[in-house]
Formats: sequence, structure tokens, C-alpha cells
Amino acid sequence: MARDIINYGGLWANSISEAIYFVGLTDSDKQPLDGSKTYEIRFAKGEKPDAHVNGFWSVTLYSVPDYRVVPNAIHRYNLNNVSHLKTNADGSTNIWLAPVRPKNVAQSNWLPTPEGKGFSLNFRAYVPKQEVQQGEWFPAPIMAVQ
Repeated sequence: MARDIINYGGLWANSISEAIYFVGLTDSDKQPLDGSKTYEIRFAKGEKPDAHVNGFWSVTLYSVPDYRVVPNAIHRYNLNNVSHLKTNADGSTNIWLAPVRPKNVAQSNWLPTPEGKGFSLNFRAYVPKQEVQQGEWFPAPIMAVQ
């Protein structure tokens, strides 16, 4: 099978059949992501990203404006389909973003944020299924938690 590569002015890029990237800069209230806050990304039962890719997925946290991975005490920079995320009793799955792991949250479901600083998230879907390629599926919203 020939790879479908697109050349953009000397830069190589994936086609949408290979990878689609979603960038998160704000929460569901349209506020900039703030490393001092706690956020939840909740995938309903059956809506975990695994169901929407034929390859793999990942969500990576980056600093802004320099766009680098953010150092943290547990050396975790992303969560993905091999992160052994714990599923909730109702079948949903949560990803938690916070400077300190929230109480009663599994370590495996927590991505540390840079306290006092802004950040961005990149959600990557590799070999996305048709619903992703056609814009019918998007990652769950980034919800600020009180």
C-alpha cells in the first residue's frame, strides 16, 4: 500500500487518513487553559477515542507560547490508548488535568499541568475512522471543575 504523503513547501505532512490533530487552547467556557485549575475530559461509555481510530490516539500537554512538553514530578507528558486508563462504574472514562492529582482520581488518568501557567493540549488521532475524517466526531470537551 502506497503512503499518501502531502508535500507543503518542503515540509512533509500526514494525510487525514493517517492522522488528524485537534488543538485545545480553551475550556468549554471559552476560557484559556490555566495550569492552576482542574479540568476533566469525560468520554461517555463507548465514546473513548479507541472506538474512533484504527491506529492509536494521544493527548499531549504543551506549554504556551513556546509549545514544549512541561516538566513534572511524574515525567508524564501525555495520555494515550496504552496508558491503562481506569474506567468508571458507568463505563465512561475520564482524563483529569490538574497541578496536583485530584482526590479519588486514579494516577493513570491524571495528566499534570503547570501551576500558574497556561498550556495547550494536542489530541492526535492516528488512522482515524471515517466519522473523524468527516468531522462527525470530536474529542470530548475540556471542562473546568469547581
